[in-house]
Amino acid sequence: ALDSSGVIDAGLTATFKLAYTSDPSSPTGTALIRLATPSSLKQDITLSGKINWLGGKHVVKEFLKKADKIEDAVTK
Repeated sequence: ALDSSGVIDAGLTATFKLAYTSDPSSPTGTALIRLATPSSLKQDITLSGKINWLGGKHVVKEFLKKADKIEDAVTK
């Protein structure tokens, strides 16, 4: 069974990659890896602002501007 925990909020989504092997001679276990995207970065910034991890709305706004620039660069 997989178990994970974290801070969540309505309307936010995350994409995970499940990595495992079924070869009993070389088991690697199971890894649940969160895939980062520009969209998930902006969701993390927004959520961090909601729970007061970033120091105020002006900081959140600046981080979101930087995330928009990153998304533009990745899209090009």
